[in-house]
Order: sequence, then C-alpha cells, then structure tokens
Amino acid sequence: MRFGGHETFPVREGWLYNGLALLRDHPDRQADPFVADHLGVGRNMAKSIWHWLKVTRLVDVVREGQTSRLVVSDIGRCILKNDPYLLETGTWWALHANIATQTAHAVVWGWFFNEFAVDRFDRTLCLEQLVRKLQMVGARMPSRNTLSRDVQCLLQSYARPIPAEAEDPEDANESPFRDLGLMVHHRDTGTFSVQRGIKDIPPEIFGYIASLADPATGEQARNRIAMKDVLSAPRMPGRVLSLSGDALATLFQDAETTLGSSVLTVRAMGGERVVELYPFRPTAWLERLYRRVSSQ
Repeated sequence: MRFGGHETFPVREGWLYNGLALLRDHPDRQADPFVADHLGVGRNMAKSIWHWLKVTRLVDVVREGQTSRLVVSDIGRCILKNDPYLLETGTWWALHANIATQTAHAVVWGWFFNEFAVDRFDRTLCLEQLVRKLQMVGARMPSRNTLSRDVQCLLQSYARPIPAEAEDPEDANESPFRDLGLMVHHRDTGTFSVQRGIKDIPPEIFGYIASLADPATGEQARNRIAMKDVLSAPRMPGRVLSLSGDALATLFQDAETTLGSSVLTVRAMGGERVVELYPFRPTAWLERLYRRVSSQ
C-alpha cells in the first residue's frame, strides 16, 4: 500500500501529455538529472508528473536488475494515438477510473471512491474515517501528516469551489479532474459534497471500468454483472463514478441506445437485473469511444 508521491500537487493541465511525450520521444531523458528542465517544471513537480503517470496507468514500471524505468503502457499509447493532448472528457473519465480502481497505489483515492460513504463532510471527518479504516484492516500506518496531505490533494483535485474562486487565467493550477463534476467545495462552510446525480459520462466508460476490474480474455461471449454489484461493489461503475441508483439506471438506458444491445444490455435474469457487456479489453473500449466521438 503506497501513500504520497504526488509532492502535494494535483494533476495540472498539460502535465500528463508532457510526460508521455517525453517518454515516447526521448525515453533516455527520464534518468537525466535535469529532466525537470525538459518537462518545463520544478524538480518536485517533475516527481509529481512521474507519480501521476504511474497511478493513472499511462505508464508501466519495468524492472531491470536493481533499477527500473518507465515505459508508455498500452493505455498510454492508445491515448497518445487518439487524444494526445487529453482534450476529450472521456479520456479524463478513463484516467479517473484508473486511479479509483487502484489497489496498491493511490490508496487514499481507492478508499475514498470505493468505501467512503459520507456524501457531505469536512476534511477532518474524511481524515478520521481514513485513519479508522487503516487501523481496522491492520495496514501499515504512514504518518498522519502524510495521510492529511493525501486527503488534501484528493480534495483539491476533484472539488470545484462554490462560489468560484477568482483565478488568474494565466495560472493553470486547476486540475482537469474538477471538470468531471464528482465533488464540490462549499467555501462558506468549508464542507465538501459528493455529487451522485447524472453526469456527462461516455457509455464506453462503463465497459472500461468493468474491464479494469475483470480484464477480458476474449474467450467468453459476454460478461454478466448483477446490477446491485454494478451499483455498489468496489471498483465497479456505481462507486467509481459516484452514481445513485437512479442516475446509474438512466445512464445505462442511454448507454444501451448508444452502444447497441449486442455490446451492452440490461435484462432480468433469475429474479434480478443483470448487465451484460461484451468483454472488450480496456484499450478496446477506449478505441470504441474515440471512434464514436470522431464520427460525430
């Protein structure tokens, strides 16, 4: 279980593209002591970029004896090919899913989106619930300051302030994850609210998340998942996307219309509602997303 690594910086506009492009075009520079200059950021920000590339699964870590290096992953190559500047909303939903379904890295992110069940809270409550959870499972406990920095970074990444803060348009400090509409920060009370209503989520993202939880082998005709698990099981769409039951049902109706029942459908089976998904691999779901968006 790993904590920290982000150097207190949420993802910023352009960071992931810059890191991916450097690894693609000049992979040898990642070991350069002046790599921060190549990325156009400070040294701690460069460390943060490598961290976010890893936890968003855009890169793989390859071990070579006592050392390791980063290489662009299959998901990273798919995004570089289809949306290199990360302009599509669907790309950011996929990156969010990559973080929220982590089990070893970005532990606080995985806990928040899959287990934290409080819809309105302040930072202190969030931190106390996290500490209690780690104590319950007997996990290696990092310092409280480390956990506090993780919670703060998560909230800064996702929570859009209400009312909006006056910002310099030249200052690109805001994280693109805020645009997903998963959380708001009520500045007057200092509290945060998880938004569980309908969101602008491409239907392919449902299949993408399911494929991350249970990667397809290509041997079965369909994947069947009970709707109750889709809604509430860890690392499933309902949890990862912060959706209520009604919001999930509405979005699935739209998804079935958009994708076609041969790819995704909801049916009654054995007295319960079941989602049937074609077992594409994660990159195949992304390719379908980009093809559909480019044809519109």
